[in-house]
Amino acid sequence: MDMSHSLTVGAIMGLSSTAVALKSFQEFGLSGTSGAKMAVGIALFQDIAAIMLVAIMPQIFTATPDSWETALNIGMAVLRGLVFLGAAWLIGRYLLPRIMLAVARTKSRELFTLMVFAICSGIAMLASLLGLSIALGAFTAGLFVSSSYYSHRVLSEVLPFKDLFLTIFFVSAGLLIDIDGLWEHIGQVATFASFVLAIKFVACLTAASFLKIPGRMGIMASTALTNVGEFSLVLIPFMQEISPIPALVTTNVYAIAAVSMGMTPLLMKAARKLTPLLVRIPGLKTKRERLNVETLITRMEGIRDHAIICGYGPVGRRLHESLSQYGIPCIIIDLNADTVKSLLNGGHLAFLGDIQHQITMDLAGVRTARLIAFTFPDPSPALSTYMQIKGANADITVIARAKFRSEVASLHHAGIANVIHDEMETGAAAVRLAKQSFDIIEPSDAPSLSH
Repeated sequence: MDMSHSLTVGAIMGLSSTAVALKSFQEFGLSGTSGAKMAVGIALFQDIAAIMLVAIMPQIFTATPDSWETALNIGMAVLRGLVFLGAAWLIGRYLLPRIMLAVARTKSRELFTLMVFAICSGIAMLASLLGLSIALGAFTAGLFVSSSYYSHRVLSEVLPFKDLFLTIFFVSAGLLIDIDGLWEHIGQVATFASFVLAIKFVACLTAASFLKIPGRMGIMASTALTNVGEFSLVLIPFMQEISPIPALVTTNVYAIAAVSMGMTPLLMKAARKLTPLLVRIPGLKTKRERLNVETLITRMEGIRDHAIICGYGPVGRRLHESLSQYGIPCIIIDLNADTVKSLLNGGHLAFLGDIQHQITMDLAGVRTARLIAFTFPDPSPALSTYMQIKGANADITVIARAKFRSEVASLHHAGIANVIHDEMETGAAAVRLAKQSFDIIEPSDAPSLSH
């Protein structure tokens, strides 16, 4: 191939999979480690750089003999990419928070989900109008949504769709591979794949050394980044439309991408076992980091024996204030955007979400919590999540509320022993006040003399 095709294919092969790296670290329980942060950070930077690559590629392959005109075309392409990023940043910084706040105030789950898809579709269409990839536009939209107050709520809503679409994507990627052509050139593919994996591993390990990432985590991060990522599969058809490359090269790239992404978990498992030997290599003897460290997948990292308060109405607020006086850490989950924003501004641990979603339970740290309290009188969330909560943490105390006697019976039947019956508590308070008005003092009402 000529130099332009070679450089472009090299750039495409240099991209790593953000999804595979993140998923692999989560499965190993290393989500919050320095290695995971390095791997995801580099992969995200590559994805953003791919936006500029999409903008420049058409200009490279349609270059004219006039070098000034070519330079101008490339400059305009870069400018379009910068205009897109700038417009997306302005939308994400000033427009999205207002839209999301207005929708979140409606407390409509369906409307919130539709709003998220509308935002991603709108920014993706903006990218398309500027001559960029729709997929990269949607990715950029996700970046800006992730920096908002509502990122946890958005994550819990779109996670089922992510798993579905990711499965469809990788099935589609597999369908692109010509099995007959792959088998005919299996030796070349194996050699090329080994070369790519080795080069990327060494490059990432060098970067980890410069970033002062501990030796063990540097090795794990470098292994996670050796694959050829999903954006490579997006860029190849885009490149084919501009300037076709040989079919054998395309087959090689597709095959290496599929094989390398599939092998990443196996390579990470092998690297985890070999790290005691690898860290003896000169240059890797940096501060070690435990591989079996248990982390949470959010900023609530490290909290244990805490209380999870679902709902921040008068009951939830009073419970939070009381527990805080005794130094008990609390994580608050609420569907009111203004309430969550106020709590975050006050330095409290809170996020917008629904406890009925598995991802919300993980974010709140159900596995390490001491108590979870449903402070609203609707028994449905407690009933629908009790078995999951107990499955994750058998020792956790669950408190629920109910208005009516039938709801109390349903909660007890489900196994929830600590139920606050609103009607019963209200009746008891009314009786107590009535007795006081008639100066009735019974032995059970007398104040305790014990100290």
